[in-house]
Amino acid sequence: MFLEILTFVMFTLVIVLKYGVVSRIGRLSHRLWEVEEKHRRDEAYLKHQRKERRLAERDKAGLVRKEMALEAEAGRMEEELNALKESNQEILQQLQTKAVPDLLN
Repeated sequence: MFLEILTFVMFTLVIVLKYGVVSRIGRLSHRLWEVEEKHRRDEAYLKHQRKERRLAERDKAGLVRKEMALEAEAGRMEEELNALKESNQEILQQLQTKAVPDLLN
């Protein structure tokens, strides 16, 4: 009788342990699925962010090129403006020198 009770207790213990192991494996599998799903979402977000960064870098490079072109154009226009100012000064001096003799006559 003792052996039968011991066998039954051992059998019950094996079933309880097996149930515990199976439920633990189930929880771990579910947790693994959640982590993998989060990983997929994070990977998609990272891919999106990298794409956005590349686009922003490309836009920045274009803006830098435009800025350099505009600065060169501004420099050229500044030189033209200075040349026109000098030309206007010369013309103004010529007009003043012509106007003085005309006033004297």
